[in-house]
Amino acid sequence: MTDHPRRFEYDGDEWLVIDGGRSLTGSGHLAPAPLRLVQFARSGQPDKPLLECMAPPRPISDLHDAELVDLIRIARQVPEYAPPDESSRSGRRIRTGGPGGRKDQRR
Repeated sequence: MTDHPRRFEYDGDEWLVIDGGRSLTGSGHLAPAPLRLVQFARSGQPDKPLLECMAPPRPISDLHDAELVDLIRIARQVPEYAPPDESSRSGRRIRTGGPGGRKDQRR
């Protein structure tokens, strides 16, 4: 195994392939389906993935460049992370008890 990121050419640019991890999905009579998150970053910005897609669980090193091109063509933009807005209830404790939250039980 190598510590160097996987690189490939697409549409005149050099891209890096980032392994976003594996997961299982689905239920029913068959076993859950394994998936791998594959992210793509431009070689000049290796810490900022721009695109991502789900792929079969094979190691990235086993994927042929043509398969990577197929994956980047179906990839979607990575949503930009934004920290919770402190002026709203975003990022605060979970409210329970319906729309009004927990009612004070003391009288």
